[in-house]
Amino acid sequence: MPPTHARLATRVGAAVATGAVALGALLTPGPAGVGVRQAAAGAAVPATTVAASLAPAPAPAPAPVPAPGAATRAVTLAAAAVPSGPAPGAAPSVPSTPPAPVTTAAPPRPDCRAAVLVHGGGYFFGDPGALEMAFAAPLRAQGFDVRNVTYPMLPDWPDVAYDDEDPWYPRPDVDSTPPALRVVHDRAVAALVPVVADAIATGCRVTLLGVSAGGSIVADLAHRFPGVDHAVLVVGASLTPDRMGGAPLDIFYGTADETVLPGASEDTCERWRVAGGRCTLHPFSGQGHLSPDQVTAALAWVIERG
Repeated sequence: MPPTHARLATRVGAAVATGAVALGALLTPGPAGVGVRQAAAGAAVPATTVAASLAPAPAPAPAPVPAPGAATRAVTLAAAAVPSGPAPGAAPSVPSTPPAPVTTAAPPRPDCRAAVLVHGGGYFFGDPGALEMAFAAPLRAQGFDVRNVTYPMLPDWPDVAYDDEDPWYPRPDVDSTPPALRVVHDRAVAALVPVVADAIATGCRVTLLGVSAGGSIVADLAHRFPGVDHAVLVVGASLTPDRMGGAPLDIFYGTADETVLPGASEDTCERWRVAGGRCTLHPFSGQGHLSPDQVTAALAWVIERG
């Protein structure tokens, strides 16, 4: 690992540690080894560590085949290169600029709900297991077709250099994104464009949900796919001031967050509205980064409106 990447790992790890502990507080051992405090239950459960509680996400169930002759709705599928980490000794691949969107048709299935979940970790670490028990399992239990996904992060791109003095996190507003962070973000978004397109192509109602850095990715995807039904950011903010407006956006955040500063979430929402999109803020007074209350409220919101 390059020395600057190692220093960034330390800084990002410290920044998100509080949120990781809060997310771990939603997990508890259960009959299958892990469990979740569901929004509807209302009762707290003993906290465990994330490391002891996370389980690999099961493969999503295949989407049902719609009935022949069903009506169709227009869906925009933006094409993009899908990057992956470079092979050892190979030059890293860089996604090209997506060509013009391609329009296709998908049978509408209003009784079907899908969710794409994007984890956080400061674009440096993280995996879908972090969201499995807090979001993915409860949503599957409610009948959602869940895609709990990951994406290429900074360690996958040794060609990305950054100024070690740049404030990777926290950021005061949308315009404060360091150039290197924007590069890693764009590559992550490009990797997930086909995932969102696939979810939309099922004809289901689609909710995008991202936590922390995953929220920044979801904001960008919501701009690229304005036909998505809902986009939910849990302690997230946009990194791309040139990509505002799109699908309806809801942001859950703490007013005392020191990782993704409240001003960044509020700035995102204001610019989203100015660009013609709908955005609703859900502030949690005095709370920090990724509190159990924020996670529980966001889950309940998706279950009710997804």
